Amino acid sequence: MIRYYLHMVIQVLKGPRLFFDTHAVELRMTRPIGALAISSAVFVAASLLRQLPADPLTCGGVLFINAMGMVLITSLAGYAVMRIMMGNCVPFPSFFSIYALSSSAVLLIAWIPLGAWLTEPYKWWLIGTGMTRSLGFSKGNAFLVILASIFGVAAFFNLVLHSCL
Repeated sequence: MIRYYLHMVIQVLKGPRLFFDTHAVELRMTRPIGALAISSAVFVAASLLRQLPADPLTCGGVLFINAMGMVLITSLAGYAVMRIMMGNCVPFPSFFSIYALSSSAVLLIAWIPLGAWLTEPYKWWLIGTGMTRSLGFSKGNAFLVILASIFGVAAFFNLVLHSCL
């Protein structure tokens, strides 16, 4: 798993187009989830070392669940949008692997203060590249799926936040 993880991260960061062209999308979710868990753990460790919170276990747990959970939430939203727009064109594990592998690559630098301003747009570009190169989406369809899933997730969290207050 570690060998796959290191190869994947280096290839995604070095040449994402080539990586998504040459590597078939995972039909099982084991490797993408494993890669995401490793990157999430690195993200948590770096964040905790930078912040030094009073309760590192609780803070680390929240950060880890958030890092893993947001990938699941955004991939489910994107998959739902894709199903509505395009019908049943790819299985969920293939779709999820694009989100997980893209997020795994950017989580390694997301802990840097204000790093989200760089990593989030790059993550979404990686996801779009994966959709077009590995899943065969047109650039327009990939853009619409990404845009709709971002706004859908934002609207959902806005609704939840306002219903709780």
